[in-house]
Amino acid sequence: MLESLAAATDLPKCDVEILCSWNGSNESEQEIVNRSGFEFLIGQREHYHFARNMNQLAQHANGDVLAFINDDVILDKGSLDAGLSCLDNDASTICVGALLRTPDGQLQHGGMSFDLQHTPYHVAEGLVSATSELSDLPPYEVPGVTAAVMLVRTTTFKLQPFDESYNRCGEDVQLSLDLREKLQGRVILCPGLSGVHLESATRAENEESGNTSEDLVKMRTRRRLFLEQASPEQLRVELSMAAREHFFTKEVMTKERNHLRQQQDELAQKIAQNTDLRNLEQDRDHWKREAQVLQLAALRLQDSLQRQKGVWQ
Repeated sequence: MLESLAAATDLPKCDVEILCSWNGSNESEQEIVNRSGFEFLIGQREHYHFARNMNQLAQHANGDVLAFINDDVILDKGSLDAGLSCLDNDASTICVGALLRTPDGQLQHGGMSFDLQHTPYHVAEGLVSATSELSDLPPYEVPGVTAAVMLVRTTTFKLQPFDESYNRCGEDVQLSLDLREKLQGRVILCPGLSGVHLESATRAENEESGNTSEDLVKMRTRRRLFLEQASPEQLRVELSMAAREHFFTKEVMTKERNHLRQQQDELAQKIAQNTDLRNLEQDRDHWKREAQVLQLAALRLQDSLQRQKGVWQ
């Protein structure tokens, strides 16, 4: 992640500081190599709790913009500058998220949506390739974004920080909803802000991946309360994600339809082949019977000839 920052922005060295919340061992800390070219500081050494760690780091930050970036993210060249431009282009945009992909190139995050039970999910995650077609999309408004890569103005975050009551994850979902409801701002997905995300790599090693039941209840409740007071424009954003997901998955749907047609054609061919085979089997049985009849007739004829030959003699 540190090395990728060097190419992710052209900001002057003096305008960037990297604050790290370190949760690892002293031995592992000594192995950190800062190839970003920017100042790197361990801001705190505490037990891992994402919301609390990030809120405390934000209090020490000196910049005008906070860039939350997980250590399991590798940013693309120029991507951080693209995200900052997206944040600066419109004052109503108060949070910017990234288009993230898995190491094998599949879409990991292109914005969050919610199912009928108010459970959040990454739209089209793992279903489509994070192709240039998606990367070239203009920025679009979304119900929520992941904090794996998230840009927020410092003044905004001071007004609305992460909710620290979540046990494992969900604070980014709530922050997105809080920013939209309480500060009436727009959460934007900027495809130009992009990179590879090895999602929950560290948590998986510690068997801490996935949501807890308590966190799920909190997220679902927060989203239901958001909908109860949402403006028509905010509801439009919620509904538009269905169309966005359809756009993302149309290529997959086309491939699936083509695959289904291929399977249908193959099945039809097999049925035709089986029909031909049945016809051949019927013909075979017919001629077997005919052959048996002819054999019997030949035997009768031979027997008759033998009798007649005896009479002649």
